[in-house]
Amino acid sequence: MAQRLPGAINRRLFEWLPGYGERVFISEAQSTVSALFPGPIPDESSSLVAPTCFFGPYGLSSFKLGAIYPISALRQSGFSAVTGQNVALDSLRDSNIVVVKTNLPEGLESAADRGNRVIVDVRDNFVRSDGALSPGYAPRQYADSLVFPNRVLRDRFLNAGNCAGQCHVMYGFADPQISAVFRHAGYHQFDRVRACYFGFAMNFDQAALAAARAEIPIDILQLTDFRFGRYLRQLRRYNLHIDWRSERLGANYKPLTKVLIAAECNSNIIVRRNTRSLELLPEDYPFLVDGDDFMGAVVRARELFGTPQWDD
Repeated sequence: MAQRLPGAINRRLFEWLPGYGERVFISEAQSTVSALFPGPIPDESSSLVAPTCFFGPYGLSSFKLGAIYPISALRQSGFSAVTGQNVALDSLRDSNIVVVKTNLPEGLESAADRGNRVIVDVRDNFVRSDGALSPGYAPRQYADSLVFPNRVLRDRFLNAGNCAGQCHVMYGFADPQISAVFRHAGYHQFDRVRACYFGFAMNFDQAALAAARAEIPIDILQLTDFRFGRYLRQLRRYNLHIDWRSERLGANYKPLTKVLIAAECNSNIIVRRNTRSLELLPEDYPFLVDGDDFMGAVVRARELFGTPQWDD
């Protein structure tokens, strides 16, 4: 499910990093490179390549995906890239500044005036009253590029107000550590449906979980921002993932990370049918949930296991 981009940008889509004793697949660096260089990408030795500095919530797993992996991939490709932890924003001149997630560093607009190129990754930014979906969201005026996790959020953003910068949709990727687990241990063979919810437990309706467990085994792999890697090896035990949350709090705008993780695990996924999920899944995907009929998808999973519809 890696996202391929057309033209000259495509030659940088595949970035490889050392990890777990082998090279693992990276694609998120492409979102950074395409945002920095909307046209043909310059050669690594070109004077057009400026240093890149990433700001954001440094301890969270979302920063790891949105910054740490891109930094490593950019460095391996010959680019200068660092986190902003020990960088004074007002010291940057003629650099690339990438802001990940919700909080904008103080002085970002002034940094844009000093010849820096500003790229804002708006994942989760929409949840705030003064966030990306507000017509008065400041980066609309000064950011060179804004990166969105899906088209539905980008389109809502553009409908809410004018934007001077370029808008890119980058679906992201499953953490390469997951790929490394399967590369080393292989894929498990199943004789029945084994389901998991890999995420924040508070987002999964407990009544729906209890009802579904009467049909198929479902385990909760409790994700936290600081302990993402705890359950990675356990993902081999499951052939069905669940992405089920209410439509409140802009769930239709959230990144499609669970879909990408399920694909990396060679697993099916139960997910709500909406404009967001249909950006990656076909209309006839059998485990799309229409309305609130979560149990209907659970029953289909049990009934379709072992059939061509399960494996296609």
